[in-house]
Amino acid sequence: MTSDAPGTAQGLPDDEYDAWFRAKVQRALQDPRPSIPHEEAMARVEATIQAIADRRNR
Repeated sequence: MTSDAPGTAQGLPDDEYDAWFRAKVQRALQDPRPSIPHEEAMARVEATIQAIADRRNR
């Protein structure tokens, strides 16, 4: 998984970061796909974490 966050490591000024973040939130709010319940999202994340741990323990 990767992030497209500009972050402060790149030295992005606060106002530019704020604009980036607000645009990202707006895109998420306008996304027509159905929401995923929290429990399902967490189950997916936990399964991914477990799969990575299993691969490392081979």
